[in-house]
Amino acid sequence: MHTIKVSEFFEAAHRIPDNEYLVTKQCSRLHGHTYLANITIEANNKENGFVVDFAKIKNIVKQLDHKTILYTADVLVQAISAVDDKAQGHSSVVEFQEYPTAENIAQWISEQIAKQLGLFAKVDLCEGYHGSERTNWVSFGEMRN
Repeated sequence: MHTIKVSEFFEAAHRIPDNEYLVTKQCSRLHGHTYLANITIEANNKENGFVVDFAKIKNIVKQLDHKTILYTADVLVQAISAVDDKAQGHSSVVEFQEYPTAENIAQWISEQIAKQLGLFAKVDLCEGYHGSERTNWVSFGEMRN
């Protein structure tokens, strides 16, 4: 059994629709963060000697880089999509079925790794990285033995 650890920064904007649980109402406005995703995977080597190519994990995280992560019912989805560069085939919006909180972003990364690579991943996610002493983290997933 091998443990693979990958760390990847990404920049993304999001907003959380105003609701009764939202203490910091500033988060209901569109704003951005520097995120740091620390991803841990435990698995056996495959026949090629790899558990997984690190680039495959990083490419999943990069699907969020310089994107706007929005709740699918948010009116901004249509507004931002209307100005996207459709000629280039790029969308700057990633739609979530749940509010795009740090917890749900970590879960999305883990689920995409499972879906695209068939691997279970524990994801630790820092929203608003400002150095190791000034960070807040969320985690999704537990390591399986």
